[in-house]
Amino acid sequence: MRETRWGLTVPVEGFALTEHAELAREAEALGYSDAWSFEADGVDGFTPLAVAGGATRMRVGIAIANVFTRGPATLASCAAGLADLAPGRFCLGV
Repeated sequence: MRETRWGLTVPVEGFALTEHAELAREAEALGYSDAWSFEADGVDGFTPLAVAGGATRMRVGIAIANVFTRGPATLASCAAGLADLAPGRFCLGV
């Protein structure tokens, strides 16, 4: 039987980025297993995940990283930073 996973999308509207570390820890304590972001208007998709990486067990991932606005080296650098912040818990979607 597959385990049920619960996720949230960051950034969460109505919360400042500075509040997302605590928000992620609270979500993790409530049983949330994932924090996902995407690149759209406003904040880039990587910054909220860096803040949410303060949770210690949650998988963090970017569902859509724009490969047209980031070169391969920049994308790899961003992904490497998040992989370092959340060892074994980061997922990159393109």
